[in-house]
Amino acid sequence: MFQTPSARRAPLLRSLAPLAGISALYFIAHRIAVPLPATGYYTLHFDMSVFKNLALYCKWALVPEPMERFGHRHIVVILTFAIGAAAVAGYVVTELRRRRFGVLFGLSWFSLTLAPMLPLSDHRTDYYLTIPFIGIAVLGGCAASRYWRQPPIQRAMLAIPVTVYLCAMIPVTGQVAHWWRIQSQAVRTVVLGVIAAHQTHPGKAILLDGLTSDLFNLSVSHSPFVAAGVNNVYLTPGSELSIAPMPGLVDMELVVPPAEAIWHGITHDEVVVYSLESDRLRNITEQYSRELAGHLVDRLPGRLVDRLPDRVDAGNFLFSWLLGPQWLPPFSGVRWMPGRASLRIGVPPGGKTLELDGICPESQLLAAPRHLIVLVDGIVAADTRIYDPEATFRRLFPMPGVLAGKKTVDLEIQVDPVDRKDGQDYGLVFGKIAIRP
Repeated sequence: MFQTPSARRAPLLRSLAPLAGISALYFIAHRIAVPLPATGYYTLHFDMSVFKNLALYCKWALVPEPMERFGHRHIVVILTFAIGAAAVAGYVVTELRRRRFGVLFGLSWFSLTLAPMLPLSDHRTDYYLTIPFIGIAVLGGCAASRYWRQPPIQRAMLAIPVTVYLCAMIPVTGQVAHWWRIQSQAVRTVVLGVIAAHQTHPGKAILLDGLTSDLFNLSVSHSPFVAAGVNNVYLTPGSELSIAPMPGLVDMELVVPPAEAIWHGITHDEVVVYSLESDRLRNITEQYSRELAGHLVDRLPGRLVDRLPDRVDAGNFLFSWLLGPQWLPPFSGVRWMPGRASLRIGVPPGGKTLELDGICPESQLLAAPRHLIVLVDGIVAADTRIYDPEATFRRLFPMPGVLAGKKTVDLEIQVDPVDRKDGQDYGLVFGKIAIRP
């Protein structure tokens, strides 16, 4: 019995309905369990930038994204895109006029798989096109099968855009592959050099000097040393002025310790400094210590031994000398405190604001809010509460005015209630503690 196309599609749609329902339920559950980020790379922007992103990805689908960065003229990029876009549009329009609607599959594939990426205006990258470009490839394959056996003029209309695309793609791909090979060699030098330095100086922090922005973003920012069991790798103070980290990838303050903390580490044989030179890392600890001493004397005249950093990274062992005996050992870049803990910290010129960054595990907050009190030289500077679901917290408090002009202060942090496990009190987890101008 003859069935209309609509009748043939009905069983297919009914079979897809459960899958669509499961997908919808998963999306709802995921949104409840994992709220959409409000900041950072993956913040969603539902505004006019969506259309700008669509236009950009359409361009990248037909023209290699780094084409101009690798020396090709802008006019060549424009012509390559224009020829490719005209070829795709011409083929789609011709097929639709002849009521051959198969081309809509390729267009739908490209559009639907790209759509979730369009609101990510802060993270636009060509690798998001890997799956969507299958739709364009389907269109190209259909066009090739239809026109290759046609008269010469029609075959030429197929060959021209394909030739233009390959003439753009092949040399750029070769240049990109060469660039990555050079970068991988530099990354290999850094990673293997750090591993060798760690084996030579076990237990010491390793400072790297002379890294470029590209090398930093491809190596240190991704913590490649952790896989080899090397955790305490940092950059020399001042590196943050010449390195442009990729947005949202790493907190440079955690990678670049203050000069005062490095000076203490060097003079107490806790730090070694290595410089990248050509194809190897060279130990420059002695030379660097002289330069650092001169820098500190020029910046802050006085006795070097009295210098305290105005930022304490609680989870970094280089700051342990500033922490009171109550603190627990560091782990994964942070450190637990019990119900009460103390530390010493420097005050920068014009220091007016106390910053506390930490973590309060959700299991604790579900039991009760945390009451946080901070005393600066015995004066209450903060009295606040941390509520659910604020698992990660950041607090800013004004410094007491009576402390103006002081170069160092003692902080006492109190939290209540605490959790007790195996005879140990657990209050809050702290990362960064700082006094800001």
